Amino acid sequence: MLMSRTVCLALCVFGGLATIRAQSAVSLRGKISDAVGAAIPRAFVVVHPDKEGLLPPTDTREAQMLSSDIDGAFTAEVKPGFYDVCVMSSSYIPECRKVNVKKGRDFKLHFVLRLSPEASDALAD
Repeated sequence: MLMSRTVCLALCVFGGLATIRAQSAVSLRGKISDAVGAAIPRAFVVVHPDKEGLLPPTDTREAQMLSSDIDGAFTAEVKPGFYDVCVMSSSYIPECRKVNVKKGRDFKLHFVLRLSPEASDALAD
């Protein structure tokens, strides 16, 4: 009987903590396209927390590494705070932005990547 109460209490406490943690998470959603509006699938996305809101990322252990889907979209579940969001894809110039994700609001980004000079030269030939 004592064992079942302990298990029940543990499940309630840890289940409640998971619910609280899930409620504090916010969706950081983005779309990646090229200059003419075509989606860039399988782009590499790094979402890195920046506790000070000013410094470039120095420690990637806390970073989320994602890939855009077939429509160029990506989603990261994050806690409110400052983040560096960087996107890159083969043949394109990488782009990074510093964002401030607020509690209770999903955050949306749209990246428009430009072709790298090397890719532009190759297309011109």
